[in-house]
Amino acid sequence: MENMHLQPKTIILAFLISLSFLKTTAIKTEAHALLRWRSIDIDGEGCTSSWSLVNSTGPCDWSGVRCNHAGSVISITLYDCNIYGMLRGLDFSALPNIEHLNFGSNNLYGFIPSTISVLAKLVTLDLSWNYFTGPLPLNIGNLTELNYLDFRGNQLNGTIPTQLGSCIKLSELYLEYNQFIGPIPPSLSQLKDLTKFNASVNQFSGSFPIFLLQNGTRLTYLDLSDNQFSGPIPLDVGNSTELEILELSSNSFTGQIPSSLGFLNKLYNLSLNNNFLSGEIPKQLGNMSALEFLNLNYNQLEGTFPTAISMLSSLSFIHASNNNLSGVIDPYLGQNGHLKLINLSNNSFFGELPTHICKGSALEVLQLENNQFSGPLHTCLRNCSSLFFLDLSNNYLRGSLRFFTIKPNLKVLRLSENNMFGNIPAEFGNLTALLHLALGSNHLTSKIPEELTRLRSLQVLELSNNFLSNSIPLHLCRMKYLEVLDISMNQLSGRIPSCLWSMDALKVLNLDSNKLSQRMHSIVGHMTSIQSLHLSNNKLTGDIPLFLKSGSNLTVLDLRNNILYGLVPSWIGTSLPLLRVLCLSSNRLSGKIPPELSELSFLQLIDLSHNNFTGPIPKSFGSFKSMSRRQEGNVDGWPDINFIHNYYEKYIIWDFVYEVIDWKGIEFSFTKTLLLMNGIDLSCNSLSDEIPAELMTLKGLVFLNLSGNNFIGNIPENIGNLNLLESLDLSRNTISGSIPISMTNLTFLAFLNLSYNELSGTIPIGSQLQILTAQSFIGNEGLCGTPLSKLCPGDAMSTESSSKNAHTSDKNGEERIWLFAFVCLGFISGFWLVLGVLFFNKSWNYTYFVLVDNMLQHMMKLFAI
Repeated sequence: MENMHLQPKTIILAFLISLSFLKTTAIKTEAHALLRWRSIDIDGEGCTSSWSLVNSTGPCDWSGVRCNHAGSVISITLYDCNIYGMLRGLDFSALPNIEHLNFGSNNLYGFIPSTISVLAKLVTLDLSWNYFTGPLPLNIGNLTELNYLDFRGNQLNGTIPTQLGSCIKLSELYLEYNQFIGPIPPSLSQLKDLTKFNASVNQFSGSFPIFLLQNGTRLTYLDLSDNQFSGPIPLDVGNSTELEILELSSNSFTGQIPSSLGFLNKLYNLSLNNNFLSGEIPKQLGNMSALEFLNLNYNQLEGTFPTAISMLSSLSFIHASNNNLSGVIDPYLGQNGHLKLINLSNNSFFGELPTHICKGSALEVLQLENNQFSGPLHTCLRNCSSLFFLDLSNNYLRGSLRFFTIKPNLKVLRLSENNMFGNIPAEFGNLTALLHLALGSNHLTSKIPEELTRLRSLQVLELSNNFLSNSIPLHLCRMKYLEVLDISMNQLSGRIPSCLWSMDALKVLNLDSNKLSQRMHSIVGHMTSIQSLHLSNNKLTGDIPLFLKSGSNLTVLDLRNNILYGLVPSWIGTSLPLLRVLCLSSNRLSGKIPPELSELSFLQLIDLSHNNFTGPIPKSFGSFKSMSRRQEGNVDGWPDINFIHNYYEKYIIWDFVYEVIDWKGIEFSFTKTLLLMNGIDLSCNSLSDEIPAELMTLKGLVFLNLSGNNFIGNIPENIGNLNLLESLDLSRNTISGSIPISMTNLTFLAFLNLSYNELSGTIPIGSQLQILTAQSFIGNEGLCGTPLSKLCPGDAMSTESSSKNAHTSDKNGEERIWLFAFVCLGFISGFWLVLGVLFFNKSWNYTYFVLVDNMLQHMMKLFAI
């Protein structure tokens, strides 16, 4: 009986022993799974150096690992541990109690294994900022306990599995910075607890996923920016009254901004920039009482900026640049005292600047460039003591610069293209925080004050197109951080300070269009940093200076319109490997063009016109690599200068670079569009021999000017290869033969001049040639056909019909004379009747005289005998 009585205790003890054994076995299984994964798939210990069973009974003591009371692993956190490897070797089935898994900010790669779906208790999964690739596992919907899911910052692709909608407890879902495609699946509408969803910087497409905001969702944060969504923003978005952040920028949304957004009184961040939104800005946005950040940049919005928005009490950041907005800005904009940034640039606003714009002295950034603002400056900017970034360029503002000398925090001051007058105050030297000073295209006079040299941190100094005189101050060389110096188009005289050629940081030097005089070969210096050098339209003499040989980073060299003579040195082709623009026109250079120039593989524009060059064009010019293809905007190798402040502003070198070239028969000034130009101008020299057929391999050429030389022979038959050519001038040579039929391939040709040569035959029919004027072909006695009046043999006006017309010409001529007389009589009789009226109605003047001119030209053609 005793034995019978002890049996239940024995059974219980045995059961407990077995449970302990099973627990120990489970713990060992978890430990071995983690150790096996580390040994097989992970390179480098990172945070896992403590993972070992040598001095430990289990993983609960390991770094990054947490266990429950039973000793089973419930959390692994290896965030930012610098581990390399994959997840494929991790046996997730050996970790049945895992609730939190965080492998974010490491160097893990490969596919996300589908076996991760066995973690039925998983609440948090963070695989962000790694290098995972491939699609998401289809069975991810098995993780029904998930509350937080973060895949951001990987290289994941494919579509979002519809099964993800089964994770109905998800509160936060982050998919940004991947390569996902297709629409957002409607199954995500089942995520009723979702509060934060970020799918930005992917390739999602389709219409706005309005289902995310329906059926009682609690979404507070929605970011769909930088994708390919299209269509309108639905009105129903206004029903999501819990929204605090709505980011829809950089998509292809169209239509109007929904007025229903005004119902979102918890929204503090609204970003709709970089879309195709049109219409007016709804005044209902003024009801968004919590709004702090508003970004409408780069759309097609029109109308005025609503007064109601100006009244928002919490508004701190306004971006509405690059639209079609106009009108006067509400003078009370800024009265809330919280505005830190206003960017309304590149619109058509006019009138005076808002008088309350700096109330509370909170404003730090003000960008109103490229508008039509007028009036004085001192009233509205009086209280701007926190202002550090001010760009008012290209407006009609007036005033003295002395007002700005009391703004000690200014880092960027751009007032170019306004009506500023007077001297540059010496007190500008007290603005020691300045990094960027642009005062070009105003009415500034007197000299450049030496006190500016106290601006030791200055990186950009732009004073071009004013009336500054005297010499260039020597003390400018003290600005050791200066990267851009543009004092072009002034009345500066004397010599160029020799120390300028040894400024280590200088990348752009523009001294164009002054009265500087100096013998160039006497200059000594080193220009290792210089990227763009402009000395045109001065009185510089002598040979091309040898010191330029040190400018291995030069991309633009402009010495036009000086008095340079001698040969073009061959070292330009070998010592300046990055050169893209070479302008030496309108000097007295002579000799042969060195073939070594063809070694400039990046060269896009070469202008040697109006010199005394002789000999043939080097055949090696056909090997210019950059001219053999179309230029597509931003090109590797172009100089680039960034100035990044708290609000990310970028100024590139092409704000300070321009070239004037003869394009389409007219002088044009190119700035940033120069990036897209490929051209050769060798006009007005004494070059001879035939035009090399090798030039016709430069398929990226946009303009070619060889006029005013001594070229002979035929136009190369393969000229039709230049199918991007817009401007071609071969006039005033001795070119003979026929016009190649391949010229009909030049479908972009807008300007053509073949005049005053010895061309003959029929002008080829087709493409652009017949819509050009006869002026393009005059001075070639042997040419015939449209657009010339000279008919070719076999044309519609045959010899027989010409003979017949000869018999009737006298009769027709007599009839034309009588008709002309009657028309003239009628014209004279009405002339004095109408003329008196015209003197008193100015709006008729222009239209009338254009009409008369056209009528007279028509009559002259009609009565031509």
